[in-house]
Amino acid sequence: MIHLLDNVTSLEQNKILEEEFDNTELESIPATVPHFNPEGYHHSKYEKDIPCQTFVFDRYEDKFVKNIEVFAPVIRAMIPTLGNVNVVASRFNLTNQPSSKNHTPFHRDFLNDHWVAVYYINDAVGDTIVFDEGEAKYNSPKRDRLLFFPGQFHAIDLSKEIVNRKVYNFAFTLKNP
Repeated sequence: MIHLLDNVTSLEQNKILEEEFDNTELESIPATVPHFNPEGYHHSKYEKDIPCQTFVFDRYEDKFVKNIEVFAPVIRAMIPTLGNVNVVASRFNLTNQPSSKNHTPFHRDFLNDHWVAVYYINDAVGDTIVFDEGEAKYNSPKRDRLLFFPGQFHAIDLSKEIVNRKVYNFAFTLKNP
């Protein structure tokens, strides 16, 4: 069950969120998803790790709390569909990558029950691919779009050159499942 919402915030609010992204010092990491949890991966012959820049908010409690406050309009957009949620991890991701025949590894963020949300801060390429009911479904990055789904396998499509793909993604649980 994949949910997709467009125009999640106002244009002014989206600009504030993009400024927050642009003013955060991102760290380079060697792969979009570090292989610290191999049982969370679904392997295929096309997978490829890609370098990206990221900032993991839950490493820094004070920034995690501020981040939740700044992105509250995005998080609240899910409430009519899911009810109240509890954000357990969040980060910014910036991806720039030449085109490839591959995608990133299909992975789950956590092994326990959780949901994943991807808020697209800007228009970009690099679809998010989500395995839903055994089928790979492609979701395009579009400014102010929110994609959320139960924590099933997902990846990034690398078939086109990716330039400045800015996302805020977070994992959450439902407060009253």
